[in-house]
This record gives sequence, C-alpha cells and structure tokens, in this order.
Amino acid sequence: MEERAIKLYSSEVRYIYRYNVGIIFLQGDIDFSVYQEINFFFEYLFEIRNSPIVIDLREVKFIDSTGGLRILQESIKKLGYERLALSNVNANIKRLFKIANMNEIPIYANVHQAVKELSVSVFDPPFDKAC
Repeated sequence: MEERAIKLYSSEVRYIYRYNVGIIFLQGDIDFSVYQEINFFFEYLFEIRNSPIVIDLREVKFIDSTGGLRILQESIKKLGYERLALSNVNANIKRLFKIANMNEIPIYANVHQAVKELSVSVFDPPFDKAC
C-alpha cells in the first residue's frame, strides 16, 4: 500500500493507492488557493498509475467552482464516469454538483462501496474498518 499526505492552508489531501484504485481523501475547504497542490495528487494517479479514482469528501466543508469543481471536471475528462466515484458527499455539495450540471458523477455512501463498485479485488478487514 502506498500513502501520502500534504497539509495545505485551508485543507488537507491524503491519498492511498490500494487494490489498484487511487483513493483521495480531501479535508477542509477546496477552492482555487489549493487547486495546484491538490491537482498534484490527481495528476500522479491519472498519468503514472492510470488507476480509477475514488474521491472521499467526508471532511470537506466547502467546494468552489474555480478549485474543487475544476478538479472534478478535469477528472471526468481524463477518466470518464466509469473510472471516477465520489463518497461521503454532503447535501450542500450534492446541490452544487446539480447546479453545475455534474450530477452524473457516481456518488456512494462510503469509500468501501465506491471502491467495490469500481470492480476491484476483495477487501481485507482493516480497509473495511478504516473507511
């Protein structure tokens, strides 16, 4: 398992590469001020790993259109809807996706369901409990 994290001004990004899926955990406010740093993880997983991606938004308080939505739009262009999933999305962020006409992104209740849906191998118990 590979894991990295970076603490940003108003947010934090952590990713795990496991079961041939990149799982990105975002925390805090996702806006233009942190776009470049967050984009680093996405580029790594897109271009180096070429893996499906689950983006966990459990601890995201705010997403704006110039940072967070931009990252998602670029993700959709590179991966398509079949290789991208979101988990733990709150009602306010779901509403933003609907307004931005991005409501086709698959959204799951938790990371485990999202990874499972992306047709990945069987999980071990620690992964299931951690997410």
